[in-house]
Amino acid sequence: MNDIALAIHNGSITTTSRQIAEHFGKRHFNVLRDIAKLDCSDGFRQLNFESANYIDEQGKPRQEYNITRDGFAFLCMGFTGPEAAAWKERYIAAFNAIEARLIAELRQKASHVLPIPGIKRRARDGLRFKETPVLQRQSRETMEYLLAAEHPMQRFNLHCQLRQINDALGIPTPTLTEIDAVPLALPIRGEG
Repeated sequence: MNDIALAIHNGSITTTSRQIAEHFGKRHFNVLRDIAKLDCSDGFRQLNFESANYIDEQGKPRQEYNITRDGFAFLCMGFTGPEAAAWKERYIAAFNAIEARLIAELRQKASHVLPIPGIKRRARDGLRFKETPVLQRQSRETMEYLLAAEHPMQRFNLHCQLRQINDALGIPTPTLTEIDAVPLALPIRGEG
C-alpha cells in the first residue's frame, strides 16, 4: 500500500497505527509498543492517540490507534533513515492537502451561514441606544463560546456570527489566527 488514506475522526484529521506501521516498514505490534512508551503527557496522549479496534484477516478484533497530525509528528519524529524521511514528507503533504480542502469547504459553507435577523438593517440604519448593550453582551458571549470551541466548523460559524455582531457595533473583529495567537480582551464601546 503506497497511498496514504487519512480520515476525519471526531473533528480531527487522522491516520491509523496500522498505516504508519505499513508505510514505515514496521510491525504493527512494534508501533503499538512505541505509542505505549511515548514520553508525553496523559492529556496529549488522550487528544492525539485514540484507541480503536479493527477486524483482522481471521475475523478477530485487534487494537489500533487513530492518530492525529500532532500524534503522528510526536510518534514518527524518532523514525530515521531516508525511507522514513520520505514517508514523513508524504504524510505532512497529505495532512496539509486535507486541511486545505476542509478550509475551502468551510469558506464555501460560510456563504450559507444564516445571518442574525436584522443585523444588516441595524448596521445600515444605526443602532438604537438600547440595542447597543444587548449586542455588546452578545459579542462578549460569542467570543467566549469561540474561545472554548474545539471543532473547526463550530469555530468558523461562531467567528462569522461574531463578525456580524461586531460589524453592527462598528468594532473590528480579530481573525481566527489572531484569536488563537493572543488572549484577547474584546473591545466594547462605552466600557473604559
